[in-house]
Amino acid sequence: MKRVAQPSVGVTTALIYTRVSSDAQRDGASLDVQLRECRQYAASMGWAIGEEYTDIASGKRDDRPRYQEMLAAIRLMTTDGRRPTVIAWRLDRLGRRILERVQRREELKRLGCETHSATEGGMVSDITANVLAAVAEEETRVLSERVRGARRQLRKRGWHPVGGPAWGYRWRDATPDERARGAPVKVLEPDPATAPYVIEAFQRVASSETVRRVASWISGLPEVARGGRALAYPAVRKALRSPLYAGRFERPDSETGGGDGSDRARGQWSILVDECLWQRVQERMAGHARLPKQASGRYLLTGFLRCSGCGSRMAGGRRDGESDRYVCSGQQLGSSAPDLNCRMSAAVPPVDAVRSKSSGDCSGHRDHARS
Repeated sequence: MKRVAQPSVGVTTALIYTRVSSDAQRDGASLDVQLRECRQYAASMGWAIGEEYTDIASGKRDDRPRYQEMLAAIRLMTTDGRRPTVIAWRLDRLGRRILERVQRREELKRLGCETHSATEGGMVSDITANVLAAVAEEETRVLSERVRGARRQLRKRGWHPVGGPAWGYRWRDATPDERARGAPVKVLEPDPATAPYVIEAFQRVASSETVRRVASWISGLPEVARGGRALAYPAVRKALRSPLYAGRFERPDSETGGGDGSDRARGQWSILVDECLWQRVQERMAGHARLPKQASGRYLLTGFLRCSGCGSRMAGGRRDGESDRYVCSGQQLGSSAPDLNCRMSAAVPPVDAVRSKSSGDCSGHRDHARS
């Protein structure tokens, strides 16, 4: 395909965009190769090279940070009267969704910004660009189907697909015998540096500690014990629910079953917690979902009271300069909160007094709250 060079007025600034899908680089050329060929193309056209943008992300994502930064820079440059031109190693580096490709191409054309491919003929025609976009999207769809099919086959044979290992595990090379039994090139094994802490986390919850308290304990562990992870409360909660630690698959499908994880197929990797411990933790966490764990038993109605403003649970606590109060905890739900601005509260003594009168004696409830 012949390169098309358009006449330019003034200085043209080449903005170079490079992208790979992952650090492992499964598609296309490496970032170094892309960057070198794009620079050579800009030099052959006599353009000044401006900012160089690089993303390590799937082309199916339109929210790639550097891609969006480049678009914002183009809009600003054209507003200021400058003339930018985009160069990519191949047009599919700009994205693999045809709708996004067409919309951005039309926008850049309106702004007077050309898009060039260093290896596909320079500034190709609209019809060629659209055909290439459709081909790129179809390639992505076919590749995704192949990957999903391969992962299903691995799960069917009992092997965990290679990816980011869960906290407490690491990858090792599969043995020849494992490969003969259908294993991938890497298989899971317990990580000596982190596995003991995973086991202790399960034991703590099973022994009646709250997930939030366990998450606080984990956050104070050395980085090596956390495997370099942040492990905030949501991540800890998700880990404690994962059947992977009991030797079962995390994601249900037609081969591995469904439900709460207890009926999913067994995997061929070493377990970190036995079935009894895993089930006990699930029961504890299910109980916390029905009624939040009482931290001290000091506030008798924590978890029982509902906010009259937004309907969220109320929990005991103190605000600056105030006595003990039951406070709406809806804000802790984040974006799913019924009302993020709800500040409803009630003084503890009057509320507890009403409860005591209605129940006759709250000592039994106090004992329950502390159990």
